[in-house]
Amino acid sequence: MMKSKPFLVTLLATFFAAACYPVDSEQKAVDARVAEASFLTAETLPEVEVFRSYQQVPALSVAAQQKAMDFIVDGEEDIYVRLQNSAGKTVDSWVADSPDYEIPVLADAFYSRICEQDTLVLVLEKGVSTGVSTGKVYINALFEPASGEWLTTFLGAEVTDRKSGELFVNNQKALLQKLKAGANTNCPELLDPAAMSQALNWLLEEH
Repeated sequence: MMKSKPFLVTLLATFFAAACYPVDSEQKAVDARVAEASFLTAETLPEVEVFRSYQQVPALSVAAQQKAMDFIVDGEEDIYVRLQNSAGKTVDSWVADSPDYEIPVLADAFYSRICEQDTLVLVLEKGVSTGVSTGKVYINALFEPASGEWLTTFLGAEVTDRKSGELFVNNQKALLQKLKAGANTNCPELLDPAAMSQALNWLLEEH
């Protein structure tokens, strides 16, 4: 009996290894399907293209179109973002509008925790110049990584008076700090674009 023990142990070890293998393979298959189903995974940053509606027609999903319906100007003022993941899949979203023709540039991109969910934040920057003021306007657009869809936008600015140099608006630095640190105030309304203006105040007032 003692001589047969090593063989029995080996046999049992082989049996359990074989029994566990399909489970491991199945779990790997599930993980692969989850990764494939997610537009962005593991905090990977997408390729970003910013364009205006006078340049090309965005390919909005039905959900994206419905969400932005109350904001779309349906002219040359709308600003869109196209995200492209590593697999080449793209998602178009409306993010803001502006009466001028300048196309914003991507100034920053990062992930944060907003309302207890992972959120991709894109900071778009464009110049502003009038007879009385000059500076920069910032479009801080938030996206859901799993779908690539737009969530909401917070507008920031650094604008000064041309003659006096006095700041008219200077909230972008504080806004960016809040977004990078994460926010969990007045949720879920914070991420509701219908409450965009009020949500900006909530975010800046959060301690």
